Amino acid sequence: GWLRLMADRPIFSYAEVPYRFKSFEEIARDPRNSLRFDDGLDARLRARSDALGGDGRLRLNAKGRPEMVTLLEKLLVPALAKVANLVPEGGIWMNTQRPEWNDANNALAGHGLSMVTLYQLRDYADWCLRFVETLESDRVSLSSAIAVWCEETNGALVRSLEDLSESEPVDDTRRWAMVSGLGGIAERARDALKEHGLGEPGRIELSTLADFFRLTRHLCDHSIERARRDDGLYESYRVMHIGEGRAGVERLAPMLEGQVSVLAAGVLDERQSIELLDALFDSELYREDQQTFILYPRVDLPPLSERNRADEQTVLDSPVLAAALQLGETRLVVRDADGAIRFNADLTSRDALRERLDELGEHEPWTELIAEDAGRAWQAYERTFRHARFTGRSGTMHKYEGLGSVYWHMVSKLMLAVQETVLRAADRGAPRDQIDTLLARYRRVRDGLGFRKSPREFGAVPFEPYSHTPWSRGAQQPGMTGQVKEGVLARAAEMGVRLSAGTLRFDPTLIDPDELLREDAPLAHADDPTPAGAIGCTVCGVPITVAMGEHDRIVATLADGQTESIDGPELPKPLAESIFRRDGRVLRLDVTLIGNG
Repeated sequence: GWLRLMADRPIFSYAEVPYRFKSFEEIARDPRNSLRFDDGLDARLRARSDALGGDGRLRLNAKGRPEMVTLLEKLLVPALAKVANLVPEGGIWMNTQRPEWNDANNALAGHGLSMVTLYQLRDYADWCLRFVETLESDRVSLSSAIAVWCEETNGALVRSLEDLSESEPVDDTRRWAMVSGLGGIAERARDALKEHGLGEPGRIELSTLADFFRLTRHLCDHSIERARRDDGLYESYRVMHIGEGRAGVERLAPMLEGQVSVLAAGVLDERQSIELLDALFDSELYREDQQTFILYPRVDLPPLSERNRADEQTVLDSPVLAAALQLGETRLVVRDADGAIRFNADLTSRDALRERLDELGEHEPWTELIAEDAGRAWQAYERTFRHARFTGRSGTMHKYEGLGSVYWHMVSKLMLAVQETVLRAADRGAPRDQIDTLLARYRRVRDGLGFRKSPREFGAVPFEPYSHTPWSRGAQQPGMTGQVKEGVLARAAEMGVRLSAGTLRFDPTLIDPDELLREDAPLAHADDPTPAGAIGCTVCGVPITVAMGEHDRIVATLADGQTESIDGPELPKPLAESIFRRDGRVLRLDVTLIGNG
């Protein structure tokens, strides 16, 4: 209810960020150099924040006050920004000079496509659509510049979906037309914002927002259907090759992130989720000695002498490179003492090769050759070094988030995603055998985590959170990693506690019978112990016991000495709100649930 009240109230602000995107044409030409820092705006923001405090860093209106917009607009803009870079059957184009969650893949920023973000965008669009459909208004407030961006994007999405086939993959020419169409709309929106600001608040049909989120979800679903690999896993990242009005997509090796993200998005049904988890345990991402998963397949990196070794036929097929060999032009390529063809060691990047070709192209006999054949020289260079496929330290190091490493935060994210899959299956009333199968996979993922192991197996104190485990060593880098967050969330559901529509609901799905106490045990903040046959926990300081029985029932002990008995597994909202407020009204909850059998 609270979210619906916030939806159309102009009480939210925007930050003013001193970066400016280059034109779409410039971004397409060099995706790794897509931003300009606006020094003048940065100076003005610093001066404003000195005078106004934190508000000086916000977008201000003509009166010098923060521009205020609605929750719906704040939900819409991040989705519009992601859709502006959606590459059909590819992923979200990572052209903002920054990596995603896993910065070990930071070299993908530029040419990389993220299916990880596309899975999350699908989940986000689905949630926003369901939220919009709960609102009762026909029209809602939206800044005029954002309204135009949304309406134009809707038109482009409709055209894109009409051009996609369920049976045939999209061709590279059509894909680039879709990408450039969405990118051009976003560029016009940025230009309008820079020139005229957000514009006057206007009213837009709520159905226009619903259409945007529905169309986004459909386009994501199409790409997700094409993201399933032959090995049963799902794509995580890809690489886009742009040129001559085409956008080709190249696959990368499987990564754990993609499997976690597609499970968390809730787009797979129970059968598909089981198939994915079984494929994951059978894949090269599973590390048998730790009974858990590495981030990417373990590979043997070539020794130094095997690097920069060009394929001879590819070089000879390029007139420029063949002429360089014949004429002894070592500034491009050289044949070493062993007969291997290598590029000049100074050519450490595409930019360096471009500069060298431009330099040679000013002189005969190279001018005509390079004008006609630079493309094949580029191909030979890229085939040798595979720079576009370079992911960062994830492909060159063996520790941290590197090759062969277990990254414990990602494993705990997998645990939580599988747990959410189990609970969704139970909520949907899936067949009991599917729920039990998913539950078994959940416990197998959980049992690979450090706290389920002995010190010898884990290589460290098992109850400490650790960053990662390299291939040949025990757990490394103790510290308060993000793993702890997922552990806390997952553990609450294992105790039967769920938050639902503003209240507490108790669910036996994840309660492990082996955890039920065999004898009475003390419980924090409680005068009476947790009885045998139950488990105990606290929520906002209120002790709760959960036991199995023949009926779903909650008995609440109140501060005034009274008790309140509730039939069913859900706490009335007033009691739940008292617990959340920690007002002391509720002293204890004793919950009985019908078991899973």
